Amino acid sequence: PTAGLAGTLALAFVAPPERLLLGQDPVYGPGRIAQRLFRVHRATAWALGEAMRFTYGPALGLLFARWRSGLPRSSAAAGALLGEAVLAFELVALPAVGATPRIRRWSAREVALHIAQSALFGLTTALVYDRLITSNAPRRRFR
Repeated sequence: PTAGLAGTLALAFVAPPERLLLGQDPVYGPGRIAQRLFRVHRATAWALGEAMRFTYGPALGLLFARWRSGLPRSSAAAGALLGEAVLAFELVALPAVGATPRIRRWSAREVALHIAQSALFGLTTALVYDRLITSNAPRRRFR
């Protein structure tokens, strides 16, 4: 889950500038998702959203670790595939359960930022995972 946590932290790091660019929380932001799903007050929704974010990201990291051997060797390529898979899943699943509006109701900036955010998560997760795996691999000793 460490790699997925790193990807999640990367997203948390870019959330404030993203909010500034949009002038509000994005429709796919964890707080807004929690508010729609649980119909709770904004402060409660923010806390629930953060709990969901820091559960979902590491869980995706675990799935990535399970599937890593079947992905391209390149960390960048594997990360891009992870990001695309997460994006595709979220664009279908989140509107289906009422967590976000359908994509046609999102602003063009929200669409672009969500694509970028998915790529950031995928690339960060893959790079950290691959780095952790190679740093923990047994080293050969040459004589």
